[in-house]
Amino acid sequence: MTPCPEGAVVQRLLEVAAVTAIVGSRIYLDRLPQAPTYPAVLVQLVHEPSDQHLRGGARMRARVQVDAYAQEKSGTNPYDVAVRLADAIHGDGGGSGLEGWFGSVGTPPFVVRAVLRIERTREYDPEELQLLRQRQDYWIHFS
Repeated sequence: MTPCPEGAVVQRLLEVAAVTAIVGSRIYLDRLPQAPTYPAVLVQLVHEPSDQHLRGGARMRARVQVDAYAQEKSGTNPYDVAVRLADAIHGDGGGSGLEGWFGSVGTPPFVVRAVLRIERTREYDPEELQLLRQRQDYWIHFS
C-alpha cells in the first residue's frame, strides 16, 4: 500500500486489539466488498488540503472518515455493536485507538504526528440492509 494518511489509519486499526477483537481483519479502504460480513470498518480520505508557500506545496494534514458498521440481526442490537466498535476505534484519547495516537506505520514509514477527532455522527438504515453506521472524522497530522 502506498504511504498515505488513510492507509496509515487502516494499518493502525489493524494493530488495535480492541478493534480486531470485534471485526478481525474486516477493515476496508475506500469501499466495502459487495456482500460484506458485519461488523466492519470502512476508512476513506475526505479532504487533504495543500498549504502553499514560496517553496511549493506542503501536505501536512488530512481529514479521514472512519465508519463503524453493524447490521441488525435477530438477537443483536446494531447500536450496541456499532458504538462498542466506534469506541474501540477512538480509544481512550491517549493513543490506545486513533485519538491521540502518533507513530509510524508501513514501509517506507509513514509518520503520523497526531490524530484528533473532529466529529462523530450516527445513521440507521431501517430498510433492506438494516445497517447502523457510526461515523467519526479525524484530522491526521503527518510529516
